[in-house]
Amino acid sequence: MGSLNEGIKTFNSTVRTLIAAVVVGGAGLVGYQAYDVYNEPNKRLQEQEAKLQQALGDLQATQSRVEEQQQELAEKTLKIDQLETARYLLKVDQRIAELRVLSQTPGPEEGDPVVTTVEFVETDPEGKQIGKPQRFDVPGEQVYLEYLVVKFDDEYVEQAHLEKGTAICLFRRLFGSAQKPEEGFPLDSPNTRPTAYARGERMSEFEEQLWADFWALAHDPDRLAELGIRNAQSNSPAIVARPGARYLLELRSTGDLTLKYVAE
Repeated sequence: MGSLNEGIKTFNSTVRTLIAAVVVGGAGLVGYQAYDVYNEPNKRLQEQEAKLQQALGDLQATQSRVEEQQQELAEKTLKIDQLETARYLLKVDQRIAELRVLSQTPGPEEGDPVVTTVEFVETDPEGKQIGKPQRFDVPGEQVYLEYLVVKFDDEYVEQAHLEKGTAICLFRRLFGSAQKPEEGFPLDSPNTRPTAYARGERMSEFEEQLWADFWALAHDPDRLAELGIRNAQSNSPAIVARPGARYLLELRSTGDLTLKYVAE
């Protein structure tokens, strides 16, 4: 009988242990599930925040790239504008004088060349007359105009430099095809103020130095480079004069002078 009671006690103890284990295991499972259910929103929120931060980082990186591209575009646009402006300035023509052919008549004796009577007058860029017209009887049908010109380096022209932004010239003389240049008719003198500067403006000391000893300067490469001068020389463009014709003299900022036919 005693053995039976002991067996029953042992069985009951085992059952209680099993029940306790089941209860504890169930409680643990429920607790784990409750913890998981409680923390799932936080976990998802953290994941979303991480994704948001990543998206913000990507957006900032994209904005930075866009700003860099906009800066590059602005710099390129500015460079293009500068190049266009420089190209324009290199091609600017300034009206500086007119040559009017008044008549052509036979020479005083048989076999003498024709005499071309011309009128030369300097002008401002708008074509307004500066000073009095000068009239000359030039031997020959072809009329030459000799002038001294100082051409500055292109960089000064492109930058519209105050003193070196355009070439400057000084008219020396007119002569015809039937006479020697040294026998021509003088216009401006290298040692005097050119008529084109008689606009109420004072010639700068820089310009005075250029004309004061022009040919010495023209033969001094180091001095030319120091002053930013590309070249200093004499040119003599010419036209076969037509009676009644009018020609505009235009000086390009780079130093080229043209005789442009206008009308008769």
